[in-house]
Amino acid sequence: MARIHRLDKETKAHAILTCAECTAREADLEFDDEETDAPLIGECLQSLFSKVKYLKRQAASEYKWTPEFQRMLEHAHSVRQRRVDFENKERLRSRKMRCMACGTWERRCPFTLDILGEFDHKSWFGPSDGIQATWKTFLNDYTALRDSKADFSELPEEDFGSFTLGATCFRRAVLYHQLNTLFMERVWSAHAAVQEYEKTDGRVEEAELLTVDDKDVKTFCDLLARLEMCCADSARAPPELAVDEEMWEKIDDVRASVSKGDPAAEAEVLQERSQATLNAFAKAESPKSPKGHQDEEDASDNDVGWSDEDDDQPEDGSEDGEHSGPPSERGQRGQRGQRGGRGRSRRACVVISDESDRDEEEPVGAPVEGPRRERGRERGRKRGRDNAPAVASECGELDDPAQLPNDTRRAANGFENGVDDEDGEQAAEEQAVDIARVQRPQPQRAELPRPGPSAAEVASNYRASSERHALYRLMTLQVQLMRERRDQQAAVCTENIMLIQRLLTRVEELRHTAE
Repeated sequence: MARIHRLDKETKAHAILTCAECTAREADLEFDDEETDAPLIGECLQSLFSKVKYLKRQAASEYKWTPEFQRMLEHAHSVRQRRVDFENKERLRSRKMRCMACGTWERRCPFTLDILGEFDHKSWFGPSDGIQATWKTFLNDYTALRDSKADFSELPEEDFGSFTLGATCFRRAVLYHQLNTLFMERVWSAHAAVQEYEKTDGRVEEAELLTVDDKDVKTFCDLLARLEMCCADSARAPPELAVDEEMWEKIDDVRASVSKGDPAAEAEVLQERSQATLNAFAKAESPKSPKGHQDEEDASDNDVGWSDEDDDQPEDGSEDGEHSGPPSERGQRGQRGQRGGRGRSRRACVVISDESDRDEEEPVGAPVEGPRRERGRERGRKRGRDNAPAVASECGELDDPAQLPNDTRRAANGFENGVDDEDGEQAAEEQAVDIARVQRPQPQRAELPRPGPSAAEVASNYRASSERHALYRLMTLQVQLMRERRDQQAAVCTENIMLIQRLLTRVEELRHTAE
């Protein structure tokens, strides 16, 4: 695997496009034959899979999606955005004003996400020699659904429903789907090109490649760079979302038939289906697979993981944070190329480059009651009220909690015991104020704390050189881990790099403000 690191990105892209077209033409590559280029092509393909897994983890790390939503999104082969008004969107919700992906409040996204499955993502990210069989299975299932003439009296099981998301989760769900189906889309594009050629010019020569030339390689690398930048910068719109219009017209006809043309009834049917889909994936089972995908290897396996930094994300920062902002409509209504000459407009495919650090500012003014409340519960479990240590005051003396005022002591006890109210944002805010009283009691007697340096003095004397050196070393470690294909450890480095960069940016802003 080490030899592919000496290849430039154009050579890797050429190898991946070659593998995609050979897969579409059912031309078996002997990946274990050292006398051919097949082993190198297989290594390039596995390198792409490793990169895509890493980027999927990065795309899903902004907000803590529920495991069932993330698992459902991994099993989707087609998604479509649909503009709806506020009233119809509320009918589709499982919880009022809540994003179905992360559960936080959202109120400004005018789109819903329609989803179709089943997509065997584990096989698509599996060994190179199994891609051929995986493609054949997918093509047969997709064609059967697309060309079916049956008159459904209920929604087909491939219809996962319609999901109402916030603006941030909507954008990242589209990006996550584009990464998850990246290589499959490239194979389908090659399949459509081969079918179109054979209809007009006859059978393709065995040594001829229709979708692998300098222009295709450049397009592939450009799209790759755009996907990577979208993962790093939340302000960038994802590439155009490909939509199979013929497939979705059939799905829309079935939905209208089941609901008898009543929009309100259709919204109710879709809401029930989407909730049933999430419930099915909550049990770590695919609704279609007979084997059930038991436990899905803890729902994420090595594909997607969570870092400790996610615990510091605001739980209800949607209204003032970026979650509440409207999504960019740029690049969301792209038309696909014809799929085999049968009206299928097709999807773009990209490969991702090695550098994926991102410098993303946190939403200004986002509330912090949620994380503070969770940390309070954790401390409350570790430390009892009766044997709580003395609290250090600002003047340096220790105060026994038993000697604190009654209202302050009650606030501290409530903080340690946790608040179990589901809608306890206001209670959490009150607790935060009470906690501050417990941690910073008033000075005793006439002794007052000496004034510390002002914010302007701290900002003017601050130097971030040591932090920047740590950031450089962390980036070097991340590159080394990526070269060794240790994606899980590299993702941890990414989250810490982002944290340090945000802190440095914030310090710089405060320094200019103080000046």
